[in-house]
Amino acid sequence: MEKFVEITYLYDFYESLLTDKQRELLMRYYFDDYSLGELASTYNISRQSVFDTIKKAEQKMLDYEAKLGLWNKYVKQEKILTEAKAKLNAFCKECTNKNNRQLEEVLELIEKLSSEM
Repeated sequence: MEKFVEITYLYDFYESLLTDKQRELLMRYYFDDYSLGELASTYNISRQSVFDTIKKAEQKMLDYEAKLGLWNKYVKQEKILTEAKAKLNAFCKECTNKNNRQLEEVLELIEKLSSEM
């Protein structure tokens, strides 16, 4: 299960760096739950070719992550944003109405940033 989650996250970040064939096979295998045999039949290629293409694409995404670290940066940023929101929410409960509105605006900005990531 852990590998499945990792590959699907990496796909979100690096899909545009894969070939069309790699993208298509990964999408069908991981997101549409096609078997290797079903993919081989659908694309008129051998089961071994499907397996090799998927493995190469997975390795390619792992290599990109090792070099670029986009997923790792995203996870760290999400953790920081979650912590910042929690602290601001706790602080807002103790503020005056005037300060409270300004802090609510900051929370809205953090929420907007978080949803765009």
